[in-house]
Amino acid sequence: MTVKRFGIAVWLLVCGFCFWVPQNAQAVALAESSISFTNLHITSIDPQTGKPVGTVELLPWYMEAYAEARNSLGELKQDFHNDFSPATVPPADAAVTWAKGHGDVAAPNDPPDLNVAANANTQQVLIPDHIKDAWAASQGRGTLANAFMVTGGIGLVEVNFLGIVDYFLHVLTTNNGVYAETETTFTLEVFGLPLINNELQDSIVLFFHDHLAIGPNSEDRRQDSEVLFNERQVFVEFGKAYSFVLESDSESYAVVPEPSTIALMLLSLGILAGFVRKQCSITRFVKSN
Repeated sequence: MTVKRFGIAVWLLVCGFCFWVPQNAQAVALAESSISFTNLHITSIDPQTGKPVGTVELLPWYMEAYAEARNSLGELKQDFHNDFSPATVPPADAAVTWAKGHGDVAAPNDPPDLNVAANANTQQVLIPDHIKDAWAASQGRGTLANAFMVTGGIGLVEVNFLGIVDYFLHVLTTNNGVYAETETTFTLEVFGLPLINNELQDSIVLFFHDHLAIGPNSEDRRQDSEVLFNERQVFVEFGKAYSFVLESDSESYAVVPEPSTIALMLLSLGILAGFVRKQCSITRFVKSN
């Protein structure tokens, strides 16, 4: 009788658990960001007097726009466009279920100048609340490449770089959303810089990075504008061309959890119920003998 009552108690526990577990185990995960680079300045300075000297000359710009989006459904989309200024490069856009990526660039003037822009965004990597056990990610990138030469002198000349980035980042998880992450990055790198006192110069002259990441049931957001400038002196040689690349990049990722652990719990309780039934059989066998 005691074993029988115990079996009834287990059954009541199973039923109670089914009613107690929230029937809406849904989750939302959102990640999005954007970055835009403009107002590029490259100025040559006499290292002795600190005054402007010489002329900065450019080649036509190489422009590249790239976007990618992918998800746990196996979907993958990529878009890529490139050309030389003053041509117009179409924006790159990639979209799959739950994710979008975008990148665009512009260098409209001929002859080429410093009026350029590189933009990237990941638009709402969003997993809605009726989806479970899923992830999505996207990337946007805008890239410009060129070469500059300082003319009008001999020897070494100091070069200063400056630009402005505008950026936005947002991550959100609700209910049981597991993780959301987004980041924005800008770099301007110059190649082939001469040795100064037998030491290499840092090739990355402008850099920006911001990153947000959250766990369940949280939200974070950041939006601002920042002036970038080279924090260390950069020297080049008069009359020599130096290639450089500037790039804006946005990447986002979001994930929601696996289906509820209800099934595992019920499986465990089922095993327990089976154990009870076995005990009942043993008890009946013992009593009959």
